[in-house]
Amino acid sequence: MEIIPKLIPTLVLTVPFLVTMVALYVIFFGPLLNYLEGRRAETEGARHEAKAMEAETIQTIEQLESRIAQARSEAAKARNEARKQGLSEEQEILVKARAAADERIGQAVGEINEAATAASNTLKDTAKMLADDIAAQVLGHAAAGENA
Repeated sequence: MEIIPKLIPTLVLTVPFLVTMVALYVIFFGPLLNYLEGRRAETEGARHEAKAMEAETIQTIEQLESRIAQARSEAAKARNEARKQGLSEEQEILVKARAAADERIGQAVGEINEAATAASNTLKDTAKMLADDIAAQVLGHAAAGENA
């Protein structure tokens, strides 16, 4: 048994092996490796594009959130201004209503005072007439009793 192989049989077996390997590389492995490299490049490109789109989306979202915050601020200002204007109008209406109520109360107090004065005068006149009638009857009875 020989440890070192013979040169000619080794070359005879090596040449078809190398031809087969070159043919496999040209026919199968070359295109396969090219396809896998292209696929890897497309995947990395798509990843980079996705990251760029994500960054753009985040920036757009931040801009929209900023615009929403600004719109909310403007809406709050407008709401506060409308509230102030409404309170001002309410105050004007209340002042007018109070003035009208005070005027009506003044008129009513005047009418009540006039009615009270008229009632007091009527009561005084009625009391005087009653006193005169009572005095006349008392004096008339007394005078009639003295005459009798």
